[in-house]
Amino acid sequence: MKPYLNFILKYVVIGLACGFLYVLFSGQLISRSIGITPPQLVFSYAPAINKINQSVVSIYTQSIELSTNQNTGISPRSPYQTKNYLGSGVIVSPNGHIVTNKHVIAGASRVLVYLWNNQAFE
Repeated sequence: MKPYLNFILKYVVIGLACGFLYVLFSGQLISRSIGITPPQLVFSYAPAINKINQSVVSIYTQSIELSTNQNTGISPRSPYQTKNYLGSGVIVSPNGHIVTNKHVIAGASRVLVYLWNNQAFE
């Protein structure tokens, strides 16, 4: 067996053994369901997430950047490359104003915004 596989396998087995011993000695392995009721859900983010879910958007940007590695082979290459990036934003007004981070759209030549229902806007 290759040495790095042997190394990984050894520490996986040690980790599993330590996890088993922890569960065994912490008492979580033995079922004690008599008289114990699970705690009631007191607080959940679900209602807030359902309310704001439709205001979160995906932002796809495309930029044209100067290539760093120029191939000096037979076939000439363009000194520029088109690169695609993905970010997110939040709609903050009924007019459709979107707030996002500057690095998401900095230097972008094209910006596409996708809403929660897959509608796209350029």
